[in-house]
Amino acid sequence: MRFGRLVAVERAENKWDRTCWRFRCDCGNETIATANHVKRGLIKSCGCLSREVVSSRNYKHGMSWNPDGTRPGEYAAWRSMINRCENPNFTFFEYYGGRGIEVYRPWRESFECFFQHLGPKPSPQHSIDRKNNDYGYFPGNVRWATREEQANNKRPRRSKAALALAA
Repeated sequence: MRFGRLVAVERAENKWDRTCWRFRCDCGNETIATANHVKRGLIKSCGCLSREVVSSRNYKHGMSWNPDGTRPGEYAAWRSMINRCENPNFTFFEYYGGRGIEVYRPWRESFECFFQHLGPKPSPQHSIDRKNNDYGYFPGNVRWATREEQANNKRPRRSKAALALAA
């Protein structure tokens, strides 16, 4: 008899004073369950169905992790952009969020929106860059740039001596 993804194979040793059966799941695994739970639909698979449902609920864009466990460059750039601007505990917060640099709200709320606007990185050597460093991360002010392009687009740093004179 079939119940969801389970097919009854044979009766198994009773547990908890309940009638139990060995079932073969459509995925090939076997499991033992009480007949009552399977008949009532409380158990529909060996557990593979639950894993699939949870996985599909958590799947949004498929760009959070690579198969080797590393983060894709676009997603990592997006996470870092948000951390720099919104997380006071982030190492370089004082140079971004601390001085008023903000992230365009739809980008902050959705990686998909950010990726749709900026597209994939042209190469692994590219990273996110603001064209005008006095403005935040918003459409028209953000691009993928190489290190060389970014080095030519730095805001001037004030020396410690200049800071001391200004005080």
